[in-house]
Amino acid sequence: MIGQLTFGYLADKIGRRTTFIATASLLCVAAAGSACATAVGGLHTYEVLLMWRFVLGIGVGGEYPLSMAVTAEEASAENSARSMAATYSMFQVGQLLAPVVVLCCLYADASAELTWRLSLGVGSILALVGALLRAETMHESEAWKMSRTSSGSSKVCCSRATLKAIGYPLAGTMSTYFVYDVVSWGVGSYTSTIFEASSRKQTIWFMLLINLMATPGFVLTLWMDRFGRKFYQMAGFVGMALCLLIVGASWGHAAQLLLVIVFGIQKIFDSAGPGATTFIIPGEIFPTAVRGTCHGISSASGKLGAFVGMYFFPVVQRAIGFNGVLLLGGLLMLVGFVLTLVFTPPYTAETLSRLAAATKDDLSSTTAVLWSREQRAPAEDKSLSALCDQELDESASSGGESSASHVQHRAPRGNAIAAFLLLVFSFPRVEKLLRLDSVDHTSAGSAGYPGWRLIGSTCLFAGTQRRRKSVRGRSAQLQAKDVCDSCQRRPAHLLALWHHRSSAELLQGRLSRAQLTCSGAYRLAALRCAERRR
Repeated sequence: MIGQLTFGYLADKIGRRTTFIATASLLCVAAAGSACATAVGGLHTYEVLLMWRFVLGIGVGGEYPLSMAVTAEEASAENSARSMAATYSMFQVGQLLAPVVVLCCLYADASAELTWRLSLGVGSILALVGALLRAETMHESEAWKMSRTSSGSSKVCCSRATLKAIGYPLAGTMSTYFVYDVVSWGVGSYTSTIFEASSRKQTIWFMLLINLMATPGFVLTLWMDRFGRKFYQMAGFVGMALCLLIVGASWGHAAQLLLVIVFGIQKIFDSAGPGATTFIIPGEIFPTAVRGTCHGISSASGKLGAFVGMYFFPVVQRAIGFNGVLLLGGLLMLVGFVLTLVFTPPYTAETLSRLAAATKDDLSSTTAVLWSREQRAPAEDKSLSALCDQELDESASSGGESSASHVQHRAPRGNAIAAFLLLVFSFPRVEKLLRLDSVDHTSAGSAGYPGWRLIGSTCLFAGTQRRRKSVRGRSAQLQAKDVCDSCQRRPAHLLALWHHRSSAELLQGRLSRAQLTCSGAYRLAALRCAERRR
């Protein structure tokens, strides 16, 4: 926690490169000191070892915010999640290497002292290589330089408005990280106790098997850019909850190997879900000027949860048994799901690009950008009907342009699937509500969008409620009673109620001008109005 808070703040204050080299150097020295710990100056070996491990913890803590900050700023917004997932996957290499080193020592009949010294000392070699590579190849982050040279950025970082702007997403990253680490460390640190084996070698093999089963989860994170960080985190929490509840309910009744397999599946959900996302999300959703600090705070919250889990696990285990602890862990994972649903923004690569531009000089718009709540400009606020008429005039003035020339893209397959599911449950009510019989389905289909009627199935969720939308870059109010001023009908609703990203975003009705053009609904609705005007 000390390293996370300290180096996170220093990364924002003095730069990424210097602090990143410092953490690797600290890891190298502390790991070597741990391996060579011996009684000195009246101190016992374990006391000296404890001191070195404390220093090592500071260095490891500094790696959390710095590795994510550097990766996020070096990668493009489109590949940010994949790059950060690749960085996170190195944890898996370490998790696999640790038991392998121990097994090699055990099969070589090495003494207990040599085994623990080698296990602790191998990390110093890797840390030394990392420090040398960083010193030789790494340059200061351009994004960090720009945040330092932007006017007023250093003052804004400490303002009350900034704290208010980042407070909501920071609460989300802190709470989910805390809950996750309570279970991950509380249960994971006692895996060898839970799956007690007949020998030390069998115990290590069980741990290695569980870590190997987590490998597919790290591979799945490579598709995080496509499906979204929030989706991965929510799915991971639910999957972990189910697995822990199954193992807890089956404890003492099912075969041990079966429990190990289910526990290993839980590790897949862990590594692909909150294990990765609680590490990645804080590195992406905060502005560059405070990225290191905010990630450090989030990580420190997680390590506080790890302390709580490791400290209270034995107490709870004595009270309700191992199965009770696992059931409790499953319930806490469901709490993490709810926290993610409420506090984690449904952001995309486009959101990150807008966040970087919007927070270059002023961080106060962080939350608004993450949740796509654009600041309202009263002078530009127009009704939906007025915006539709403006598009109508532009379409009419284009001469003999056909409707097909306006629609050049078709929605991807995900649109049809999501819309079809909504269509099955809600289309009769929607058609009656929005009078879809007034829409020229034939001309719409000939314009390149044969799934025109499917659009209506999404209207119920946004067309009947008062929501803020971004249409043509302006703020508009959508209501169920809105009609086009020209034809006094409701095809105007169709221009703002189609989204092709995911069913979750469909329900939230988050749209942008580019997405409307892609679906073709905006142009087609305006053309239909133009026909009626003539």
